[in-house]
Amino acid sequence: MTEHATLWVNAVPIAAQRAKTVTEVVIRHIVACHRIPKIILTDQGPCFKSDDFRARLKRFGIKRIRTTQYHPQANGLTERNNRTLKEWLASKGGNWEKELPSV
Repeated sequence: MTEHATLWVNAVPIAAQRAKTVTEVVIRHIVACHRIPKIILTDQGPCFKSDDFRARLKRFGIKRIRTTQYHPQANGLTERNNRTLKEWLASKGGNWEKELPSV
């Protein structure tokens, strides 16, 4: 996840992109640790379309904006950060869970 105003990146290892898991990551690692964002920009992934995800955002007053399907350039900053992060982690042996905190 990328905070666009400061370019701050929050990367959290998760086993699978399930709606419940992604929702908990947003709540625990963004809302609880930092602040409640006004807007979250997501792709069209099913985890972001779930009723639970939408309900939790609504509860916190967070507006959700979705990128155009099959158009990752719409969220280019996050896509670029993801690519850089993947390359760096691969150069360290690919152990995401161990290496991610040192990024």
